[in-house]
Amino acid sequence: MEQQVSQFRRFLKVVFPAELPESLSQIQEDELKPKVLPALTYLMPIEKSIIESLYGLGDGWPYSIDECGRIHKMSVELVLQNKNEAIDKIRAYLEMMYSSHL
Repeated sequence: MEQQVSQFRRFLKVVFPAELPESLSQIQEDELKPKVLPALTYLMPIEKSIIESLYGLGDGWPYSIDECGRIHKMSVELVLQNKNEAIDKIRAYLEMMYSSHL
């Protein structure tokens, strides 16, 4: 469980690069999970799979960009493109849903 928590924190730092305080408590992190994770349902299946793989959100074990490329049978560049598009969609979803409430 602790491994998965740290992976979720890594994911949060990517989604909220400027807004996430360094001293985020476990309670605050737990409060963000039900707000952030539903955003994954608005991604294309491949984007969701890449995000889950890169940040260990599915099985708690993160994979490297190269490993994701092998898993999804695509180039590293395409994995990165899908990741970046997915992060943009997640940010847009969260901004729309929670504008000033996060």
